[in-house]
Amino acid sequence: MAEVERREGTENLARVRGSRTAEMVAATRAGHYARAERPLIVEDPYAIHLVGERWQRVIGSSWRHWLITRVLLRKVIPTTTFVLIRARFTDDRILAAADRGIRQLVILGAGFDTFALRYPDLGIQVFEVDLAASAALKQERLAAADIPVPEHLHFVNVDFERDSLGERLTVAGFDPGEPAFFSWMGVTFYLAREAVTGTLLGVGGIAARGSELAFDYMNSRECVPESELALFDSLLGLVKSHGEPMITHFDPTAVVEQLGLAADWEVLEHDFPADNPKRYLGARTDVPQVAPLFRLLHLRRR
Repeated sequence: MAEVERREGTENLARVRGSRTAEMVAATRAGHYARAERPLIVEDPYAIHLVGERWQRVIGSSWRHWLITRVLLRKVIPTTTFVLIRARFTDDRILAAADRGIRQLVILGAGFDTFALRYPDLGIQVFEVDLAASAALKQERLAAADIPVPEHLHFVNVDFERDSLGERLTVAGFDPGEPAFFSWMGVTFYLAREAVTGTLLGVGGIAARGSELAFDYMNSRECVPESELALFDSLLGLVKSHGEPMITHFDPTAVVEQLGLAADWEVLEHDFPADNPKRYLGARTDVPQVAPLFRLLHLRRR
């Protein structure tokens, strides 16, 4: 009984913490869809239905939106542009992989991802991997919004401390003999380095040759321009105050080797959006310039 209560308490805590991050990310996409100039960086009409009522009120009210973005979160709001960019980065690479014939997509730490809803006709089986509590909350909110779960979307409940990723995916219908696209966004910096490398090792164990992997990571403090250190520290302080500290950062010159990816994965792109923001933003001025805190990696299994 004590063990059951402990697990339930842990899962409830994970649900609360995970939903905070998922809500903030989804709220960024929802706010962009509702208020930004067209064409959008990423179009997500479903995100607004997955955030809680508080965020819906913020996004639906001009003065509340101004208060949150320009006053309460003004120190860290530039990081939201990266959230939009990484969503576009991921979408584009998944769509390109689909054009090349990949028919399986695994989204690790899926949160409130909406790719399966936004692209229903690609012929891709989408496996959303997350804690059971997080997946349950997402399904509750989809049901409340009368949004049906499409047949090609599979929720895969995994506790990485106890479960085998490969076994859970296979039970859900994943075919390890066929190539897949693995997306892992917005997670690595919240995990201990050993958990990051362990997860990537697990992905490598089930990824067929030709599979692709995309994930983001946070620069180590030493690799952040001095002019942006205040933003770096403000962001770390904010997420820590919400009980979700960003604890793992990497040196971009050594990250592939440090994560044990060099032998089995070919680097297709190692993107630093702050170096070339016009690639994603063009001449638009309705979003903050992207903060130079995060990078994106796209790899292919040899």
